Amino acid sequence: MENPIDHITKSAESVRLTSEAKGRIRAHLVPHIQQHPVALRSPYQSFFIRSPFMSLIRKPVVALMLFILVMVGGAPTYAAAGSLPGEPLYVVKVKVLEPAESLLAVTLEAKASLTVSITERRVKEVEQLAEKNKLSSKQGAESRDEFDRALERAEAKLELLRDKNPEVATKLETALTASLDAHEVTLHGFSESASSTNANEAGAFAKHVKDRVRGTERAASVRESEKGSESEHTDRGAAISATSTATETDDGSAVRVPEEDSGSGIWHRLGL
Repeated sequence: MENPIDHITKSAESVRLTSEAKGRIRAHLVPHIQQHPVALRSPYQSFFIRSPFMSLIRKPVVALMLFILVMVGGAPTYAAAGSLPGEPLYVVKVKVLEPAESLLAVTLEAKASLTVSITERRVKEVEQLAEKNKLSSKQGAESRDEFDRALERAEAKLELLRDKNPEVATKLETALTASLDAHEVTLHGFSESASSTNANEAGAFAKHVKDRVRGTERAASVRESEKGSESEHTDRGAAISATSTATETDDGSAVRVPEEDSGSGIWHRLGL
């Protein structure tokens, strides 16, 4: 005996709309859809359309860098992150990985902090080469150039941050200066070993770092001095304005005379 459920299922499978019925339904349904369109918003729309991250990805250069990161991910990317000047993957580290890091730093504070870290990274790389006795003249020159570029970017970001959050900017600047001073001492120690290209380049890099740090400190000192002068000038102007009094000349016009001079009235009597 056939199962009733199977019978119903088979019977349902044989049920079909006729071509005429399909045409009537389509004739009524299509005009209704055209006259009453319904916009359904995807739950992912806010991410794929309005997300700042997606706006970055739309840029060709960013898309290319992310594509490279995905394609060379894993061990090669890790190796590039730990590479040193003169090694094949170092260019990937400087030109691809670090710019990608910068793109992922959204806020100004994050960008400034990252540039400080990259500047410190440039000095650590030279330390590692010197420790391995692999610091050549070419690597020393290229490392100084990379350090200068990193430091200039850090100083530029700190200058922007100083206008928005001076406390954080000062904290980052102080930390950078202290870190570079410590690395300069370490590099100087390598230069005191037996005379060699490695020792000479370590000493040259240490001196370069020291000179740049002193330049940064002088700029900060000048900035604070100018800030103090402006504040003093503003306070003095406010004090003069507060202690002045009004008096009249012979023609009845009013003038402002300092309080200390108005007591004797001599300028008023002379008509000056």
